Amino acid sequence: SLAAAEASIGLAILLQLYRRFHTLDIDAASEMRG
Repeated sequence: SLAAAEASIGLAILLQLYRRFHTLDIDAASEMRG
């Protein structure tokens, strides 16, 4: 379903952010997204 696809994309983005910055800073993620 669309919701499942969006959730998997969100998790993939979080994983990339975590691997790149070794943090789960939601504010930084929001700034990157604009």
